[in-house]
Amino acid sequence: MLSMRCRCWGRKPNKPYEDRDMKEAIVAFFKEEDGLTAVEYAIAGALVVGGAVVAFDNLGQSVNTRIECLNDAVMGSTVGC
Repeated sequence: MLSMRCRCWGRKPNKPYEDRDMKEAIVAFFKEEDGLTAVEYAIAGALVVGGAVVAFDNLGQSVNTRIECLNDAVMGSTVGC
């Protein structure tokens, strides 16, 4: 069986990935909870961006309605806005 060893790219000795088989390193990686904070930040960021898109879309529609109203007033329409 081919045994692949993980390298410790700039890590201090005795870290969980040092001197383990690749399978053990992958299992240890998925058991760590540090990666969950990155996922949580990604979800929160997506929600913020989604809210901004909705807000700007509504703002754009409101501004468009006001500009059309001003255009109608300049053209002599008697209908109030």
